[in-house]
Amino acid sequence: MSTCTHIWTWLSAARSEALLARHPRIEETDLLLGLLAQGGPVARTLGAAGVGLVRARSAATDLDDADLAGANIAVPRGLRPRRLLMSLAAVQANVDLDLAPGAEDVVFERRGRVRSDRQALLALTAGPRTASSRLLDRLGVDVPELRRRLRARARERVAGARAVPVPQDLRREGMERAWRLDHFVCAPPEVLRGILTDPDRLGQWMELGTDVVVESGAGRVVTEWHRGRRTVRLRHSLTCEGQSVVWREEVLTGRWAGRLSTVRRIDLEGVDGGTLVRLTLLTRAFGLLGRVLAPVFGNLRWGFGMRQQLMVVAGLAADDLADLRR
Repeated sequence: MSTCTHIWTWLSAARSEALLARHPRIEETDLLLGLLAQGGPVARTLGAAGVGLVRARSAATDLDDADLAGANIAVPRGLRPRRLLMSLAAVQANVDLDLAPGAEDVVFERRGRVRSDRQALLALTAGPRTASSRLLDRLGVDVPELRRRLRARARERVAGARAVPVPQDLRREGMERAWRLDHFVCAPPEVLRGILTDPDRLGQWMELGTDVVVESGAGRVVTEWHRGRRTVRLRHSLTCEGQSVVWREEVLTGRWAGRLSTVRRIDLEGVDGGTLVRLTLLTRAFGLLGRVLAPVFGNLRWGFGMRQQLMVVAGLAADDLADLRR
């Protein structure tokens, strides 16, 4: 993953955590939570130590309470705003959030470079009294030892989406390009499978744009969108190939009716501390303009979109594990 994409996805995840916690600004602890949601080497290292989004969110709240108590300000639990639930619509809300002073110091590299997730965590823990150091210490992490391990591999970056061959059977159905992305989530595979195979939750993590769901049933969702006088319907169908979760998107109306447009294959592998999620996205271009633009803009658009979808899945899993949807 390039430095630009790392910064983009990290700050996007941090902004989402700030929005969901109803913070007026992006705090330093939101930056740490953003690294956990980003699903790279830092998330996997901390996940193996038992630190995932659920525990880190709870510890961040406790840290806020401790800071307020130190200033002789008591906040009864009943007065604390209820945390918002994760969804793609929530994180894409048009809300501007500034960086808090501590977060600004980190993002603008006043504590050190943040051009990889390891460098970012080193900057966040640059001193025993930083908010992130205190949060990790509260969770039982040996911060000096963690920093020693991070410094040894600080230049390594989060792996981005990579091009892979298109399987022959899908190539015969018109698929032209395929990208694959690995993402760590600190949650059991069965929790993620429950989210990813539920048609009623598809719009929570998959980009449906301005589509309106007109039909939802066992293993399928039909969406409809309007552009001028045109109406386009898409059918999203769920199939399970072995342990893989596969969502196929087919055009139902218009010139390209009956054509397969997108396939998402998701493989879940249980690893130390959680699950390695492998998303393979297969796409095609429609029309001359689509074929011209796809090689130019496709990689960046789909790469960021894939990462954002999996960051949302990580947040949904954290909500489910914390039982926030009851």
